Amino acid sequence: MKRLYSLDIYRGSMIILVIIFHRFLYDWTITEGFFLSEQPWVDYPWLTLFMIFVAMGSIFTLITGIVTAYSTYGRVSSGKSKMKPLVLGSVVMLIWLALLGYVVRYFFTTRFHIRGEFYYGMYIGSLRFNTVYFPKLELIILVTSTLIIIGISGLAVTVLLALMFPNGGIEKLRRNKRIFGILGVIILTLSAFLPYILKPMMYEAFDNGNYVLAVVLALLVADYFPIFPILGFAFFGAILGLQLAAVEDQKKIMNFWLRFCLIIVIIGVLLVAISISQGLFNFNFIRFIQLGFYFFIIVVLLKTFDFQTEEKQEKRVRKTTPILRFGRVSLTIFVFETVIATTINFFLIDYLIPGWNNEIIFILLIGVFNLALWWVILIFWEKKNFKGSIEWISAQLVKKVAGKSSSKLK
Repeated sequence: MKRLYSLDIYRGSMIILVIIFHRFLYDWTITEGFFLSEQPWVDYPWLTLFMIFVAMGSIFTLITGIVTAYSTYGRVSSGKSKMKPLVLGSVVMLIWLALLGYVVRYFFTTRFHIRGEFYYGMYIGSLRFNTVYFPKLELIILVTSTLIIIGISGLAVTVLLALMFPNGGIEKLRRNKRIFGILGVIILTLSAFLPYILKPMMYEAFDNGNYVLAVVLALLVADYFPIFPILGFAFFGAILGLQLAAVEDQKKIMNFWLRFCLIIVIIGVLLVAISISQGLFNFNFIRFIQLGFYFFIIVVLLKTFDFQTEEKQEKRVRKTTPILRFGRVSLTIFVFETVIATTINFFLIDYLIPGWNNEIIFILLIGVFNLALWWVILIFWEKKNFKGSIEWISAQLVKKVAGKSSSKLK
C-alpha cells in the first residue's frame, strides 16, 4: 500500500517538540507545585493550558488506530493476509508492549504524581536521591503507560475489523465507519464522568490488597493514559484509516475532519470551563481539545503531502528527511529520551549549571541540546536500519508470529 508520509512527519514533528518540552514537565521545579496543588487550573491556569502541548502521549494511540485500519484493510482486500494472523499479531504486540511498559515504569519512570506524592523509577530515583531507590507498588499498579494503551488500542481495532470484515463486510465502509464512530463517542462520553465513579473504587481496591481489580480500574481511568477516553482516539483514527485505504474523495475527508476538529474542540473548551466553574476538573476534557488539535494537524499534513501529485510529494518528502528519521523511531524516543536526559543532567548539567531547572531559558536550551544529540544519534542509527528500537523489535515479533505480510510497523 501507499506509505502515509504525513503520519511519519507528524510523529517526527511531535517527538521533536516532546524532546524539548518534556524538560518543562519533568525537570522544571514549578511543575511540582502544579501537581501538588488541589486546584492547579486555578493556581496555574497558564500551565494547565501548557499541558495540552506537553502531555501528548495519546497521539501514538490515534496514529495506531489510523495505521491499523489502513494496513489491515489493504492487506485483507488485496488477499495478502487473513484476519486470524493479524489478530494473533496484535495479541503478541499487546503482550510485548505491556511487559515493556511495566519494565520501563519500574526502572525508568521520571517523577509521576500519585496520591499526593511523587514516584520515580528505580534508576531515576537512585540518581535523584543518591541511594538505591525501590519504587512503591503504586508505580506499577496505579500508573498505566503509553505502551500499554497502544497495545490495547491496536488489538481492539484489529478485533473489531475481524468482526466486521467477513461475508463481504469489508465493503460495507459506511457501516464500519459508523460502528467505530459510535464506539468512539460512547468512550468519550463515559470518560466525562466515569473517573469520578471508578477512581475511588480503584484506590479502595488497592488499599484493601485487591490488586487485580486495582489494575483493571487503573487501565480504565488512571490519570496517565487511561482507556477512557484514549481508546476513543484509536477508534476515530480507524475511521480515517478506512477512508484513506478505500481512497475516499480527498475533499470529503478533509471537510469531515475539519468539522470534527471544530466540534470536539468546542466541546472540550466548554467542558473545561463548566468543570472549573463548579470547582472540579477532569483532565479528560483537555484530552478532548487535544483530539481536535491532533486531527487538525493530520488534515493539514495530508493536504500538504499525501494529497499531492507524486512529483510534489517526492520533493516535499526529501525536504523533511530529518523529521522522517524522528518519525521512524518516535515511540522509542518518547519512552527513553527522558532517561538519557536525566542521566546527562545528573552527571553533567547539574555541575555545569547549578539550579538550571529553575530558569525557563536554561530548560529550553537544554531541551534544544537534547534534540541536537538525538539528531546525531539518528543519523548513525539509520545506517543500521534502527535495529534495536521498539519499532524494529515489534516488527520482528509480529513477522515471526503472524507472518511477514502481517507486520504493521514497516
